[in-house]
Amino acid sequence: MESQREKLYRYNDLYKQHRDHVRTIQARLKTETFPLITEKFALDKEKLAKVEEYIDDEVTIFRFLKKTRFDLSHAYRKLHAAIEWRLNNNVDAITYPTLPITLFRDPIVHFNGFDVLNRPLVVCRLRNYPQIKKKEREQEDTGDDAEVTFEQLERMGIFCMELGRKYTLEMSRRRENAGWERPLTTHFSVLVDMSGGRVFSWKSLQYYQTRLIPFALNLLKTYPSCVGGVYVLNFAPIYHTLWTVAKLVLPEKATSRMLFLDEGSVTEMIKEENLLCEHGGKSTTVYNHETDPILVRYGGKLPTFTTADASANDEDPGEECWPVSLNATATTPTSDGKWAGWRWPGSGGARVEPEGVV
Repeated sequence: MESQREKLYRYNDLYKQHRDHVRTIQARLKTETFPLITEKFALDKEKLAKVEEYIDDEVTIFRFLKKTRFDLSHAYRKLHAAIEWRLNNNVDAITYPTLPITLFRDPIVHFNGFDVLNRPLVVCRLRNYPQIKKKEREQEDTGDDAEVTFEQLERMGIFCMELGRKYTLEMSRRRENAGWERPLTTHFSVLVDMSGGRVFSWKSLQYYQTRLIPFALNLLKTYPSCVGGVYVLNFAPIYHTLWTVAKLVLPEKATSRMLFLDEGSVTEMIKEENLLCEHGGKSTTVYNHETDPILVRYGGKLPTFTTADASANDEDPGEECWPVSLNATATTPTSDGKWAGWRWPGSGGARVEPEGVV
């Protein structure tokens, strides 16, 4: 099986080979898509400029090319559909000031450092999953800003994917300008901390299965090849139903990227200096949305910190941070909450589910 290092090397080689194809699609989008969407959505100059900014994202164009096996016509159609989806969902208007402050004060997700493959790392804390407003109270002003609506949670999902898209684009451009041999950064990784999470009600599980997962799958189609590894920490038996539902509806390719780790093995995927102390690392960073440079540069937040604050939270690691091997032993949960080992990607290639996981 192709190792993760070999895969990223190959992506960089393909990126160099297909730069002309990227430019070809960008030109076609501007000559053919611009007139169509301008008429259909009655776009003004400001909104059209946002569309052009998206089309100028060469990393995103490459992602769609790779997803369609470098079929230019197919990639163009996918990108045209993605642009219409963005306009229908008013993506460029989803900014930090338009979202509930509780989603940042006690964040479900935020960026923090990099994994061993130099991919930006997103930390996701399940314990910060917000209370969802009950339907009959959604139209009332309860004064409780700790509650959010389903729609606000979904907009937050779009916002986070936009942060990742813009962050990886700037990182790729910065590394290319610095002369890196392999500058392309297409993916970011996610560390999911499941400790302290509450038990989901049956109604929440229904929403999770019927609305949240379909929304997430559609989001991943609109942002292809953005999410790399998903590292899961502190899995507990109470989440087995959640995992079972996920396996039923998520494609195998998505679940195959999920690694269930413990604190002993997580440092194989994230260096100690990038791993927070609460997860067994040495990073003493305490997240504060008021001093998050990612939110300022890409999320529409007004700056409230010094240059020194920004640089301390946004250090680009060196080019070669590869571990000796990425075939690290990981674990996946059984139905009783115990752990059974498997190797990923491992010699022999295939992931083997332990008995009890369905």
